Amino acid sequence: MMNQETNVDKMKKTLENGIRDYKLFIDTCSLLFESADAFWSNIIPILEKTKSNIIVPLRVYEEINKFAKNPDLCATKDSEGLHEHAIKAKETIIKLQKKGVVEVFGDKTDNFADHVFISVFTNYMLTYNLMLITQDKKLSQDIINIGKSRAVERAKNIRVARIANDGFLKLYYEPKST
Repeated sequence: MMNQETNVDKMKKTLENGIRDYKLFIDTCSLLFESADAFWSNIIPILEKTKSNIIVPLRVYEEINKFAKNPDLCATKDSEGLHEHAIKAKETIIKLQKKGVVEVFGDKTDNFADHVFISVFTNYMLTYNLMLITQDKKLSQDIINIGKSRAVERAKNIRVARIANDGFLKLYYEPKST
């Protein structure tokens, strides 16, 4: 039992350091992920302690809202519980905005959500350390590749993490080439 508590404390400390050092963004699939509640339980106290927040792009919020309002659309997506997860995610975003730990940010002219992440990370990689929380492997690779740009020498750190089943973040790493 002692090792498990030590491991949880270590994960919370790692999470706190990431929150302090990075601007955090989250995408649709992470907000809809089955362990999202555990993630919020782990991260909210740290966001409050560090006076930080997670940015939800406007396009992501609109996508969540679209699924929350339209059960028929959800039924076509072959994702069990999508409508219920979307309703819960929307409620969570609204509640956490009021607490000041989530910020919905973006412009009506933004393209689809994945493009927004690529654009924001490209535009701000010289200014901020950036972290994307996503369950999407293809998007994670695209974001990792932005951080590997050889043309830009003074880029800050770019990280991509996913929500694990325990609600903690796990970093995506570049697959080893063979």
